[in-house]
Amino acid sequence: MSYQVLSRKWRPQIFDDVIGQLHITKTLQNAIQKERVAHGFLFSGLRGVGKTTTARIFSKALNCSNPQNNNPCNKCNICKDITNGRSLDVLEIDGASNRGIDEIRELREAVKYPPTNGKYRIYIIDEVHMLTTHAFNALLKTLEEPPPHVKFILATTDPQKLPQTILSRTLRFEFKRVQLPILKNYIQHILDKEKIKYDDASLIQIAKKGDGSVRDSLSLLDQAITYTNGNLILNEVQNILGVISESLYCEVLSDIITKKTDLISNVHTALNSGISLGDFIIGFNHFLNQVMLVLSEVDIDIELGDDTIKWIQSQPNLQVLDILRMIELSQNFESKLRHMKYPILNLDSMLVKLLSMESTVTISEVIHGNIKNIPPNPFSRKNIENKPADKIENKTKVKELKKIDSPKLSIPDEKEDPSGKVSDEKPIIEKNIAKIQNSKLDLNFFERNWNDFLDQVEAEHPKYLTYLADVKLKSFIDGTLTIQLNSEDEFNARGIKNNQVNLEEILETYSGEKVKLSLNIIKDNLKPTIEKIANGIVKKSNGHPLFETIMETFDGELMRS
Repeated sequence: MSYQVLSRKWRPQIFDDVIGQLHITKTLQNAIQKERVAHGFLFSGLRGVGKTTTARIFSKALNCSNPQNNNPCNKCNICKDITNGRSLDVLEIDGASNRGIDEIRELREAVKYPPTNGKYRIYIIDEVHMLTTHAFNALLKTLEEPPPHVKFILATTDPQKLPQTILSRTLRFEFKRVQLPILKNYIQHILDKEKIKYDDASLIQIAKKGDGSVRDSLSLLDQAITYTNGNLILNEVQNILGVISESLYCEVLSDIITKKTDLISNVHTALNSGISLGDFIIGFNHFLNQVMLVLSEVDIDIELGDDTIKWIQSQPNLQVLDILRMIELSQNFESKLRHMKYPILNLDSMLVKLLSMESTVTISEVIHGNIKNIPPNPFSRKNIENKPADKIENKTKVKELKKIDSPKLSIPDEKEDPSGKVSDEKPIIEKNIAKIQNSKLDLNFFERNWNDFLDQVEAEHPKYLTYLADVKLKSFIDGTLTIQLNSEDEFNARGIKNNQVNLEEILETYSGEKVKLSLNIIKDNLKPTIEKIANGIVKKSNGHPLFETIMETFDGELMRS
């Protein structure tokens, strides 16, 4: 007898053998028991999770001459014929091959005939979303009011492609992606029955690669058994599946955290060893997602080894916000990978961005000075200027000032006057430092953090966001922030004036200091407004003034027929 692959050999034959879909199998069994079986069903979900298998089991249970606990007996002739695919009462139709209106017309004629042996004549239409629009329309009436002896079971991986008229005529069952622990235990059960040696780590890798699909997992298991000669070991399973070890990703993440430029050479070495760029970046995104879940301490199953989890938890400089920014960069790269002409060049650019990425610092940390030690950026220009900060008595205060990215202090060189004496310029430095110690706010501060401030306004006081969205920051002098608006923005200007006290309170809460608002309105008379044209202020030219203004504003072109 020819070899039978595991996915066919271990195909479930009763409801109890279907894994990960208890919400469906239990409903179908209860429907059989209470004789509340509908005339049309729609099974949708990921490939390889049991849609067609469940449809066959359901067909056997409905027609079985000796059912047991709402399961087919698999011993009577009807069950055997359905299992072997030779039953005249259960017809499986491939929607991709029989997608035209002619095939559906033949089906409509066939449903008139009663079943040969069983109680029902059952039509299983797989990949039903492949039917044409005309075929769907021809099926509607039959699907809505079939003969009492006919049942329809439609299966699809893309239910969104089905017309609403079809969806409304069927009971829909959504098959779930099988969870990793359930899939791993199922693979382990099969290997125990097949008497094949394995280790748990290799089973987890196969289940991960299967991505919730039972059929895909068993196909990968078949491949791994053949490659390892019936002895599943982690390293060999990773080689055949193209799975990248967690230790490599831990090393990559460690280089990013510590700003080591060895990161680029390490990644290139891994790719040169045979790892595909696509597998690397997909695995890296999945790894970062798991790291984020570990750091967030959410109550969910983590798909990482215990040693990896302990290593992540032991990293003091690892923050959830930093991981989120890494995920954004890496996922953006993955989404564009298919269309890249020079993927390695783009990969190097992404790695440099990851190394150059500064640790996330929130505004509250800046205000209160709770900033951790951050490794220096390996690509930043070294500061070759002399730094007299070491001579200042209060060193801690100077460090705090640097953390909030305060304005650069201009430190003049020592110069000689005509008499030959060296002039002492220390008072200038001391004045600047004293100024910053008294107030940490300047125009620079508001320009850097204005978008963040608007986000906070949107979250806490959304009605003020409209007034501030288009303002321009002009100056910050003696605690007064001057903002600019065009004369056309009369609504926003009026809103700022009417709510000035509230806006100043919000600024004080945000910055930690009292801030006054000053509004400067710029008059722009260069372009005639619609109001001026309507009031007759703008003189007419050869054409209608409103028409000419619209043509000029929208860069229009006069078309003559």
